[in-house]
Amino acid sequence: VMQGWSNSPITARVEQQIAAAGAALQAVPFHVAFSSDLERTRLTAEGILAAHPSPPSLALREDLREWNFGGHEELPSAQVWGRMLAQHGLEVDRELTAMRVLAQRMTWSEIFDGIADLDETGQSEKAAETVVRADRALADVIRIATADAEPGDERVALVVSHGGFITTLLRQMTPEMTPTTILPNCSISTV
Repeated sequence: VMQGWSNSPITARVEQQIAAAGAALQAVPFHVAFSSDLERTRLTAEGILAAHPSPPSLALREDLREWNFGGHEELPSAQVWGRMLAQHGLEVDRELTAMRVLAQRMTWSEIFDGIADLDETGQSEKAAETVVRADRALADVIRIATADAEPGDERVALVVSHGGFITTLLRQMTPEMTPTTILPNCSISTV
C-alpha cells in the first residue's frame, strides 16, 4: 500500500523492531530528538526514547513526513507502480526485477516524478519539492541541534522519519547513494 502521508497502524512486528532500535540506541547521548508528525513515526520515536536513560523532548515536524503520494495514498503499491512500469514497457513480477530495470534507465527523481505525473489529483509531491523540504528540514535540525553548542562540541540528534524520505535526506548529504537503496522499517542510519 502506498503510505506516504497516510497513517497506517503499527504492527506487532514493528513494535518488536521499535524495541530493538530503542535497545540499540540506548547508550547514544541524544541532545535533541525530532520525528515526523505522522503517527507511525511518532510512535517509533517515542518507543526509542522510552528506552533511553535521559531522553530529550521530542519535536514533531511535518517537514519530516514521507513523500506525499497524493491521490495514490492507500492504493495498492503494485497498482501504482504497475502503471509506471507499463509506461516503460515493463511488467510487474514477484522479484521486482522490473523495478531494478527502471532504476537503471531513470534517475530516482525521474522515477518519483513519473509516479507524481500519474496522479490525476495533482497532489503528489515532485522530487524537487521533496528535496527542498529535505534541505529545509536538515538545515533546521542542524541549527536547533547546535544552537547552544560550544566549538568542538559533538551534538547527536535523533531524527525519525520514513524510508523514502530518509533516503532523500541521506542522498542530500551523500549524493553517491544509488537510487536502488531501500531502507527497511526501523533501520538506523548514522551520519
